[in-house]
Amino acid sequence: MNAIEASGRIEVSSERTTDPTGTWVRIAIDDSGVGIPEDVLPNIFEAFVTSRLDAQGTGLGLTVAEGIVQRHGGGLTASNLPKGGARLEVRLPAA
Repeated sequence: MNAIEASGRIEVSSERTTDPTGTWVRIAIDDSGVGIPEDVLPNIFEAFVTSRLDAQGTGLGLTVAEGIVQRHGGGLTASNLPKGGARLEVRLPAA
């Protein structure tokens, strides 16, 4: 989610959903960047994984975020959007 130009777009949406496992709040963050490289995507939540070439990141941000979300009973996923860009989705138990 770091590879977005100044003229890019970030869109946040949320919804309350119910399934057999309970009631959830889903928060999706979409961007209009280049997406997540396919070779990085399977390991995106592992420590020190990064595609940044500018030495400005450690590759820990998504690892930490996933741990926080999991400790609250939820999940975090990452994917590429069909028309370009990336999506991070947080799913947390509804209060």
